[in-house]
Amino acid sequence: MAFAFCYIASHFGLGLLTDEEATGILEYVEDELGEEIGTGEGRSFWQSVSLEELAEEQGVEPVSAPEEVFALWPAGDDPDDLLNFVLHDRGARRKPAAGGNA
Repeated sequence: MAFAFCYIASHFGLGLLTDEEATGILEYVEDELGEEIGTGEGRSFWQSVSLEELAEEQGVEPVSAPEEVFALWPAGDDPDDLLNFVLHDRGARRKPAAGGNA
């Protein structure tokens, strides 16, 4: 199920799948594998839940201090550099998909 989601997200992001194609693939995966794999207490992939319910299902708690999260980030990595790289890379990949010419 995770592979199918990653495949759809990446191909949709690159403009290689339409909304209809992505929805069709997700529905097929859920119909064929949903019961076998399961999703959060047997909930359907398409059923929305609140953040509080999702956090309870996953057994996570809010971060009490931002320093806890900051400590997980590698010291030499600048988050702004990562964001700039991702935005630049996405823009570069979308130009050929959108215009057909690089």
